[in-house]
Amino acid sequence: MVEQPKLVIVATSDEVSSLSPSLSPETGPELSNTDYSSHFVIAVFQGLKRVYDYEARIERITYVDDTVKVYTQFVEPTEGQPQHLIESSPYHIVRVRKPRELTGKQLRFMLVANGQEVLSENHPVP
Repeated sequence: MVEQPKLVIVATSDEVSSLSPSLSPETGPELSNTDYSSHFVIAVFQGLKRVYDYEARIERITYVDDTVKVYTQFVEPTEGQPQHLIESSPYHIVRVRKPRELTGKQLRFMLVANGQEVLSENHPVP
C-alpha cells in the first residue's frame, strides 16, 4: 500500500507495471488496453489510512505550457460517521486524451489536493 500521497503518470505501456502492486486486480487489464499513442494515465493515491472511509477523487486536470495540474479532493470521514476498521490506500485513476501540444515534451505534473499543492514530478509524455 502507498503510505503517503502519490502521483503516478503512465505514458507508455511499459510503465503499467509500476502501478500493479498498488491496484485492484481488475484495473491492470484496463490499463493494458489503453492506447498510449493518444492517451496517458494519471493515478492519485491519498496514502495509507487506518479506516476504510476515505476517498481520493480527481476532479479536473488543466495544463498551461509544460505544467499539468491535477486537482483532487481527499475526502475524509465526517465526525460521527460509522467507520470501517480496515486499512486502505484510496486512489483514483483516469485516462486522459493526450493533447498534441504536449506530445514529446517533458512535463511538470502537480498534485493539488483540497486546494493545496501537495507534490510535483517531471515526466515525459512521448
